[in-house]
Parts: sequence; structure tokens; C-alpha cells
Amino acid sequence: MQLDLFLDSRAVMLNNRAIAALAARDLNGARAALAELRAEAPDYDSLGALQTLIDACAVWRSPPADAAVHAAAAAWLKAVVEPAARRGMADAGRAFVAQFHRDCALAAQSLAFDAAHPTGHAAYAWLRSGEYAQVETAVLGIADWWQHAELLQWLSLARHRLRGLPAARPTLFALAWRAPQHLPALVAELADDLLARDWRDCARDRAWENTDPAQIAAWFPAWYLVEHSATSREIDAAIAPDTAPARAACLLQRILDAEKPADLRSLARQRDKLRALHAGLFGFYMEKRRTRLV
Repeated sequence: MQLDLFLDSRAVMLNNRAIAALAARDLNGARAALAELRAEAPDYDSLGALQTLIDACAVWRSPPADAAVHAAAAAWLKAVVEPAARRGMADAGRAFVAQFHRDCALAAQSLAFDAAHPTGHAAYAWLRSGEYAQVETAVLGIADWWQHAELLQWLSLARHRLRGLPAARPTLFALAWRAPQHLPALVAELADDLLARDWRDCARDRAWENTDPAQIAAWFPAWYLVEHSATSREIDAAIAPDTAPARAACLLQRILDAEKPADLRSLARQRDKLRALHAGLFGFYMEKRRTRLV
């Protein structure tokens, strides 16, 4: 029993030594620790993962300035290196992988955004390395950034990590309008309990009985404004596409403004326009207004 405990503790020590060497990019030290660990505990859980990480370090070179090559490197890091780092290095794995992505970000800084290879851009590499201020700078440096779903996702994530949900809402709304199919995944990745609750409530609302289920996410910004009228300033009309869901959200922004000074004639006209755009959303809006007046 005592021998088993000694062997277990020695295996843990060797495993930790290999992790520390990898974190320091000391390949010789990592190989030596792994060889001892393999001899001491040939069935140890992390052996395969640690070997994968040592091999990755041995072959790693920063990619040349080519978007397709950078995208391939990003895919390899995500599919091979990141899972091995989680299995083999636990909490230390995040910083280990971030170094690879930082290499990519620095090497890709001169690359223009290529819609055919979006993950080849520096903004994606900064995101994967957890350097969110750099993501924001890289995305906003792209002339038409608001027209690309990937950039809207990355910018929403970065802003949420940096400054919370209010900072992320304008680009999250823009994503909902332009690529509604991506909204549920973004809400899940943000892991914001209040936002997730609002998205669930919106998706179940009876206002969408006659709406294509695939398009409900596009109407989420308008629904959100009715539910949280104080956030109306977070609708960015400058990046809104010319679609019914985006027009409804921008119209609701004006309606909510008109409610404040009680410009009843203007308010009535704009409510009529909202009813014409989507009767279910209009009904939801009026129901909320009646509730707040009671």
C-alpha cells in the first residue's frame, strides 16, 4: 500500500515536472520528465496528451503571411493542441496554447481580412489568445467589419469579456440581423445568465406564431428593446442592414424616444409603422406598455 502511494505521488511529481517544462518551452526537460513518467506509470492518463504537446512544440513555426496558411494553423491548434493541453496540462493549458495563438497574431498583423479564410486574420488569433483589447483594435481596423458575421461574433465576445453585456449588445444585435443562425451559439459562448434568459423568453414568445422559426433570432433586438427600453441607445442604426427586423428595432428606438416627451401624434404614426412590419411584435410591445401603465 505504501509502495503504491509512493509510486502515485512520484507519477504526479513527474507529470507536474513535464507540465512546468512545457509551460517554459523546455523541450528537453519535458521529454526527460515524460520518459521517466512513462517508465514509472505506463498507463498514466496524460501520457498521450503530453507527447502530443511536446511534438507540437517541436514542429511549431509561426506561419508565413498567408491567410489560408494561418487559417490551417488555427484549425490545427483548435483540433489538436487545445484538446491535448486541456487533458495534459489542466489549468496551465490555457496559457500554453495562448502562446501559439499570440505567435499567429503577431505574424498575421499585416494581413487583410479574407472572407474565404476568416480565421486566418489576426483578430481571431488575438481572440484565441485571450487578448481582447487587441481583438477590438484588429476588428475595427477592417473597413467593412460590420458586414461579416465572424467579426461581429469576435467583437461581441471581446467587448463582453472587457466591459460586459452593455458593450457587447450593439454588435450582438448586428449579428442577429445579419446572421441570425449564429446568435444562439454566441449567446451560449458569452455565458451571460441574464442574456441567456432573455433569449429563451424571446424564442418562446407567442409574438412569433406566424414567423419563420429560423428568423426569430433576427427579431431578438426589437423584442429586447421592448423588454428593456432603457437600452434603446445601444441600437447602432449606422450598421443596421435594410431588413424588416433591423428596421423594426430602429423604429422602436424612435418610438421609445417619442414616448418620453409624449409626442402622441408622432408616436401613433410610428406605432402604425411597427404594426405593419410585424403584427406579433407590435402586439408584444402594446401588451408591455399596457402592463407598465397599470
